[in-house]
Amino acid sequence: MHTETTLFHFDNSTTRLGNDIRKFANECCPAFRTYDLPRETAARARRQGSKTARVPATSAVIPKPAPVGRKQRSFNLATYKLHALGDYVHTIRLFGTTDNYSTQVGELEHRRVKRFYSRTNKIAFARGIAQHQHRERLLHIMKERKTRFEDESEEPLPKCLPEAHYQIGQSRRDYCNITAFLSMHKSDLALKDFLPRLKAHILGRLLSTEPGNGEEQEFTQAQYNALIIIKNRLYRHKILRVNYTSYDLRRDQDSLNPRTHADVMVLSHETEENPHPYWYARIIGIFHLDVQFNGPELNDHSAKRMDVLWVRWFARDRNFKSGWAARRLPRIGFYPQDDLANAFGFIDPNDIVRAVHLIPAYHFGCTKDLLPPSIARRKPDNNEDWEWYYVNM
Repeated sequence: MHTETTLFHFDNSTTRLGNDIRKFANECCPAFRTYDLPRETAARARRQGSKTARVPATSAVIPKPAPVGRKQRSFNLATYKLHALGDYVHTIRLFGTTDNYSTQVGELEHRRVKRFYSRTNKIAFARGIAQHQHRERLLHIMKERKTRFEDESEEPLPKCLPEAHYQIGQSRRDYCNITAFLSMHKSDLALKDFLPRLKAHILGRLLSTEPGNGEEQEFTQAQYNALIIIKNRLYRHKILRVNYTSYDLRRDQDSLNPRTHADVMVLSHETEENPHPYWYARIIGIFHLDVQFNGPELNDHSAKRMDVLWVRWFARDRNFKSGWAARRLPRIGFYPQDDLANAFGFIDPNDIVRAVHLIPAYHFGCTKDLLPPSIARRKPDNNEDWEWYYVNM
């Protein structure tokens, strides 16, 4: 730790050291003649011999012979280490003591440039290095989009049978390792208890005979251990199609994706008097995974495909009068970050009634207080949420 007093003495000591070094170079060094060590002389001779041996005998260019004997050496003041001495105090004032940071980043960057150089043709190497860096940056951007569930590439789906309530792609090309994914975003509050919630949701669908959210039920540790996610993979999809019956008794279909059309409605399970008939959620990710349950509760222990939606739940504003009698649209908003137990979860695509149109309540504006920066938001949201939405009816 440094104080202003220690930095003052450090600055004076650096000035005195610089004066002594210049005095040493100007007065002491000219009085002595210094030469290469014998091993340095021998190494230089070997390098010259190797260089001469590589020149073809028919070559018109004959390399100049290196001088025989030891080379005279002098003290060199024009080095970076001596030049940087004067910047230590200023750097400590800006960034803190030197044990808080390291030169390893710059040194590793130099190693990275050398790695790119070995991939070039060694002629126009500057352009080649720049192209490799550009290509690497694009790959990093693609990887970031993949982890944020914002890949804009299309996923073609065949025509869906009208009897099927929903349709998700069958592709297995786009997947992520669950452990690596959670480790990459370990500071994201949206992923708190992600895996236990996912397993509870799957166990609820496999073992429960009651409709509803499996995350609200309790399971034993033995049941959690009996559930195996094959290859520990989540297979990601871009589009979910939901078939439903419209109010005029016609077949209709909603096409949902986490980027542009992500808001859905499901039947509520409220037990209070005069409950609201629906719950509302925003889709963050569309997944399928292969699971196997080896517990005694099921006779069939074969692998099964499970389609799940990772969602961010909306909460209804109970202090706001809405409905036909009040002639107001229902008002909803995201759960705050101090209620993460209800803010995020998983739902079965079969439970979706249809997509829902939400209108931002522009009067109340946006806020960043509901959730810190997170992959649960879409990139155009700039890490902000609307305070409230109105449910269009």
